[in-house]
Amino acid sequence: MYKLPSDRLYATYFGGDEVLGLPADEEARDIWLQFLPANRVLPFGCKDNFWEMGDQGPCGPCTGEAVQGTSTGQCREPGQLIPGVACKDNLW
Repeated sequence: MYKLPSDRLYATYFGGDEVLGLPADEEARDIWLQFLPANRVLPFGCKDNFWEMGDQGPCGPCTGEAVQGTSTGQCREPGQLIPGVACKDNLW
């Protein structure tokens, strides 16, 4: 329907935090691995893949998806999903 380039689609999941005693979200990882190869399912820490709603609100691991580059191969905004690759477009 959206004709997303499947070869540039990546997913992220919460990779855990040893200091906080939080395990990796293996359920999210395993679901993404049903659709994407392992090299495009990436673990990230609390900053990128742990949702918080203030100091006392609901919180928990989250997941995300992104397309590396754009349809023209040019970047619209700076950012890094993968080291050495200059840009990504997040899917919302």
